[in-house]
Amino acid sequence: MQELANSIDKLIAEGWTLLPWRGSAEGLVAEPSPFEAELISAPSPALWSVHGDWWAARGDPRGELVTLELALADAAPAEHARLEAAAHTLLARLQREWFGELAELAEIDEEGALLRWRWSHGYLRELELGGSGALDLDAHAPKDLAPSLVDLLAHPSARMLERLGLGVLDRAGRRNVARVLDRIVEARLPRLRRLELGLAPATMTGKIGKIGELGPLAQLDSLRSLRVHGEARVPALARLEQLELDVPEIDPSLLQCLRTPSWPSLRRLWITSERNNPWSGNRTRFATLLDVMPLRELAIQGSTGLNDLLDLDNLAQLDELRLIKARDAEVQMLLSRLPSIAGIARIVLAAPRLEHTHDRVRAQLGDRLHIVRGPFTEVVPSTDLAVG
Repeated sequence: MQELANSIDKLIAEGWTLLPWRGSAEGLVAEPSPFEAELISAPSPALWSVHGDWWAARGDPRGELVTLELALADAAPAEHARLEAAAHTLLARLQREWFGELAELAEIDEEGALLRWRWSHGYLRELELGGSGALDLDAHAPKDLAPSLVDLLAHPSARMLERLGLGVLDRAGRRNVARVLDRIVEARLPRLRRLELGLAPATMTGKIGKIGELGPLAQLDSLRSLRVHGEARVPALARLEQLELDVPEIDPSLLQCLRTPSWPSLRRLWITSERNNPWSGNRTRFATLLDVMPLRELAIQGSTGLNDLLDLDNLAQLDELRLIKARDAEVQMLLSRLPSIAGIARIVLAAPRLEHTHDRVRAQLGDRLHIVRGPFTEVVPSTDLAVG
């Protein structure tokens, strides 16, 4: 394989162009169905059935996918396995026909897959590209997956995409995914509600890259949730409900942006940093944040931020207070000021680093306490330890 890689590099040096992997929409109805808008706002099995029939009448194989999935929902146990196998086989064949070599990225083992996707009713619903495996020319021909991403988002089956995660898109290992944001906006994806930028393969754990300018996101009217791993300039997003940031440090420009009254819908603000005490040296002004945002979930890292927060008297608006990478000192501070957090339903220790206070915090907080493994792991109400 290395010999092949060297040959490809030589051809490129001689002026040849390595074409990106492209998708095909052959056999698919290009225009939206007359039912698509209603499926976005008020989907139902009956409407999906009519939509699937509309596709099938025009020779679109996605009609058969819809039929199989609807049958699966009501299938008796004896029929379920057969229908599930038929749907899986059909989707795998169609993925190959539509995306060719690009589909191979999803067929690698789960740990190293460069492409992860979830399909439903003939539509691509979730897509993660470059967030798990490392882009290696020995195994994958293109040097850059950005053109393939743009092509994939323009595919007729991507119109119902709800979640998009982007990590390493080129062989240099850069995560400057801001360069494709304009093209994401141009794709006009009406159901794209969650965007995750700067995802890192396991081999790059702990390395935060430069994402770039995120200004184009202001044009995504459907966007409600944003996660960013890396150094980026985040614009004020009036419709955003969840903002999760993993940054090298909490810089003044970020704080200035957050303190503006331009976040009228923001209910979750989670920020973590490479620094142990990232709020040190900043005038945090959490009172301002709680005044200008309808926050229900807030994440704090380090003793400085926690101390400033516990001084406030309006914490009762929070449903969840999350301590990221908390050490014994932060937990002791929290337990010494329990009246300040009396009205908060959930106290979350995310990726805690406790040595001596584990039993004490459990005893004093009881069912209000949740412990999760990662800084951004969602709380699972039915268990104390969520996997993530």
